[in-house]
Amino acid sequence: MQGSSGLALVGAFLLAVGASATAQTPSRDGDTWGGHRHQPDRAQVQMQEGAAGIALTPPQATADAAAVDRIYRQLLGPQPPAS
Repeated sequence: MQGSSGLALVGAFLLAVGASATAQTPSRDGDTWGGHRHQPDRAQVQMQEGAAGIALTPPQATADAAAVDRIYRQLLGPQPPAS
């Protein structure tokens, strides 16, 4: 009897530890983790930079957009025509 009750106690302990670990681990889907996005998108960055007074000047914004377009073309090929 001593061995089986000890085994049951250990089993119950392991189930409790597993359940608490699962309850504390937030779900993660891409850049969304625990229901919050952890990677801001471009619009969020621009809005935060503007609010902080460090927004890009028009020439810098043009150069930035050109760099993003160049990287896009390198990775995925030419952009589809705008409709």
